[in-house]
Amino acid sequence: SWKTVYPSMNIDLVNVSMAPLDWKSDSGRSCSGDEASPQSASAAALRWWNLGRCLTATSPETLTQLGEGLERGIACGALPFEVIAGAPFARYGARVTLRHPSADGGAELARAFGFGAHPWGAPTWIGLRVRPGGELRAKAYHAIDRVDERFELPREWPIDLYPVMASLDGDAIEIYLRKRGACDFGEFAARCLEPLGAAPPDARPRPRAREHSLCVSLRRERGQIAAVSLYADWRALPRDADVERVWSASLDERDRVAYQLALAGARSTGFLPTGNWHAMLAWTVESDGARHRAVSITVPAPRDAR
Repeated sequence: SWKTVYPSMNIDLVNVSMAPLDWKSDSGRSCSGDEASPQSASAAALRWWNLGRCLTATSPETLTQLGEGLERGIACGALPFEVIAGAPFARYGARVTLRHPSADGGAELARAFGFGAHPWGAPTWIGLRVRPGGELRAKAYHAIDRVDERFELPREWPIDLYPVMASLDGDAIEIYLRKRGACDFGEFAARCLEPLGAAPPDARPRPRAREHSLCVSLRRERGQIAAVSLYADWRALPRDADVERVWSASLDERDRVAYQLALAGARSTGFLPTGNWHAMLAWTVESDGARHRAVSITVPAPRDAR
């Protein structure tokens, strides 16, 4: 079991290490070490170090890559604002999303991750992800306010959707839209999945009908529909403790450990003044029938960045 692989790991209360910020030399240790914090280490560096170790605890060989990506983004003035805990973990790996607090900082952040000449301009967000045994990848996300010639929506979809974000990732193009008003999740899911001929997911916890709380994304590869993802944000969800209990119940051991450590890592970064730690739940159906799910967990902004 993963408790055997990481015997010092306490899932109920992770005692996150205060080790020096050395991504390479420490990539084999778990997220719950007991090293003392050096006096010279900054609180900011330790905050992101702790987060990186928690996200990679079940694939420690990826800590160096994720850490170097975080350092690159933070050096540009960007900050993590969410982590993604997906199941199965082998598919998702460690994921964290960055954004720059100022509108002028996006160009520098884009250049740092190879998006300086992106055809859509400087991205709004940069998503970092590294799968177990894989290489660090960066994905650019752009805020949009209209559906233009770059996108083609299925005719079966509801008409009361408005675009919020899009991504061009190699041969794939993805658009994210939010639904106006309140709606039953089952009805929304059934309508959005019609192009794939797929049944709605068995969503647990079941999202409630709340204004503007449901979203959908469509990914096309070489023009063909590759996947549809359904989202419910925190307004449609029960309290954090209930989400954690229900979401964890059907995860296997590795996925549960990865999720709980991602949650603990996000919580270790600071105090959340409003909203939920569970910002959004997502259920994805691929064109080949594969299904997977993920949760977006809020990373609070440091007090000096608010």
